[in-house]
Amino acid sequence: PRSGHRMVQVKKLLIIFGGFHDNTSDYRYFNDVHAFNLETYSWMKLEVLGEAPSPRSGFVMAPCTEPPLVNIYGGYSKEKGKRNAVLGRTHSDMFILAPDGGY
Repeated sequence: PRSGHRMVQVKKLLIIFGGFHDNTSDYRYFNDVHAFNLETYSWMKLEVLGEAPSPRSGFVMAPCTEPPLVNIYGGYSKEKGKRNAVLGRTHSDMFILAPDGGY
């Protein structure tokens, strides 16, 4: 289970990235990428080559169809600091994901 993730359509794929899971006693942020193929109705995990965005939620994700790209900007995450203090982090970086093949 997760929330705060984003999903966009690029050609025949629905691309989902990031999000978090919080069960009041612990939390976890994600930076995994999955795709749902609208023709085969199947999920696949996409591997990121190069520098991956750090785990985050609440970011902006926008598709660009020529060439097929996904832009990711900003977001939010929590990190454990000294003495297990929870520190919020606002991201202001940008990444471009390029799904490879199968679309």
